[in-house]
Amino acid sequence: MTMIAPLWGDVDITLAGDVSYRTVSIDHSIDQSILSEINEKIQQKEDYSSFTTNWALIVTWHQVGYYPNGTDKLNTFQVILATDGRLSFAIFNYENIEWKMTENGFVLAGYNVGDVKHSFTLASTENINKSYDFVDILAKGNTGIAGQWIFRIDKSFSSEIEEGINCM
Repeated sequence: MTMIAPLWGDVDITLAGDVSYRTVSIDHSIDQSILSEINEKIQQKEDYSSFTTNWALIVTWHQVGYYPNGTDKLNTFQVILATDGRLSFAIFNYENIEWKMTENGFVLAGYNVGDVKHSFTLASTENINKSYDFVDILAKGNTGIAGQWIFRIDKSFSSEIEEGINCM
């Protein structure tokens, strides 16, 4: 199953928190500083020093509770989906994670491009296959910055993709 999930759990914004989103594009001059920040993060990853974002979606979950109506612990996290039209990346930013379990079970974070080979999972339970333990999500990351994770999420590194196909 293809998915991108900065936090897959029972988020509940009924009593606390909000979710916001925006897109940024090279077509809008007001977005250039945000695009520069995104580029800087991705370009620090190995082999992507020439990557230049031309479009991104930024989604932020700010001080969100958990189901049902949980407000004693709140989470703040963000996903940035960025592309240059060919390569695509997900940036997961975790500012504050207070709840990692809900009454319905564990939470997950990660991505899967639709095959087993190109996926990564952060999990809050020992009972499932995982790449990394979710409890360390704030203390660690794969960028050298605590709470920040960057993943390449397109399939162009896979032999299943035809040359010349661009994601938009």
